[in-house]
Amino acid sequence: MAKTGHFIQSSTEKVSISVGTAFNLGVPVVLEDRRMVHSAIFVHVDTIAAGAETLTMRITSDAAGDVTIIPDTAAGISTGITTATDGSCVYKVDIAIPVEDDTVHVWLKTDAGTVKAREVTLSAWE
Repeated sequence: MAKTGHFIQSSTEKVSISVGTAFNLGVPVVLEDRRMVHSAIFVHVDTIAAGAETLTMRITSDAAGDVTIIPDTAAGISTGITTATDGSCVYKVDIAIPVEDDTVHVWLKTDAGTVKAREVTLSAWE
């Protein structure tokens, strides 16, 4: 019997990384299945301070951040309803990530101030 419908997978990396106004550390995320089409990237942050309102994300295939797969993409930080220093960003993408191994690097920076990145999730479907 042939398969029907879509299969959804996600790859999540829990982190504790301070993020400021410059890219400084790529979060390595191991892809569950690199043959799938990635549809969204979710980033959870906390400790939002000093006017941080936007989070810019870039995905590279290398740890140095030189081989870009998804270019700089900005999203407003949607703050928590009860805790204004917690927030999330969602980036819509539609790409089969072309990497030779199973790891990509997600780079983050703010428009102002700082945040602490806590979780990065890449969602994919087949």
